[in-house]
Amino acid sequence: FPVTIPRRKKERMAIVGGALGESYLDAKTRAGALNDKRAVLVWPGIQDYDSNGVLSPLPPYYLAAQLAGTLIGQNDPAQALTNRSINLYGLEVTSSPSIIDELVNSGVFTVKSDLTRGFLVVQSLTTWTGDLRFARREISTVRAADKVMQNVRDAVQEFVGAKNSIMLMDNIRRTVINALDFSGSSGLIFADPANPDVYPAYKDVNVRSFGDAYYIDFNISPAKPANYILITAYVS
Repeated sequence: FPVTIPRRKKERMAIVGGALGESYLDAKTRAGALNDKRAVLVWPGIQDYDSNGVLSPLPPYYLAAQLAGTLIGQNDPAQALTNRSINLYGLEVTSSPSIIDELVNSGVFTVKSDLTRGFLVVQSLTTWTGDLRFARREISTVRAADKVMQNVRDAVQEFVGAKNSIMLMDNIRRTVINALDFSGSSGLIFADPANPDVYPAYKDVNVRSFGDAYYIDFNISPAKPANYILITAYVS
């Protein structure tokens, strides 16, 4: 299904799951066929009680629907679901650590069982595996970038129909910068803590006109999740 290009100024993501009984290898194949920053493939299925009170397996798309609802309800689109607890009665399949690693490396959104916290999202991934860029691989980063685009689009909408002039170009540029500053203060974009001068929250804002159209370009650094915390103990 087409998910790459947002239509009519509506940035979208598809959260999908396969059929009951599919293996992790089937999930890897499905994710590889999608391989898109706007497509999320969920595996495995879950367990829930049926109308007779019997705990029964349900296909992965039930979990996909639950996760879609969680994303819609988020106040902060830049907040990752990684390590988030999910309310479930059980999983269709319990994966070993090695299989979980395979799934993550293949762009499969999976959930694991934790003895103390219940069921946790391993990493909130899209199906994109073309490279390791956060802007395509992480759901939260894709959504943060989308929200910045919406902020800028909403901010400059008032200039549609205005009289073409140098002043209009300056006003549009100033408005774009204000929208990007607001996106920064909202936590949607961040400067790289290790090198903020080279990788600021945004840069290269450019406004140009051609005929009756204005074109706005800029570079942003969407908020990235802290997927790993690595600890080294030096014992003397």
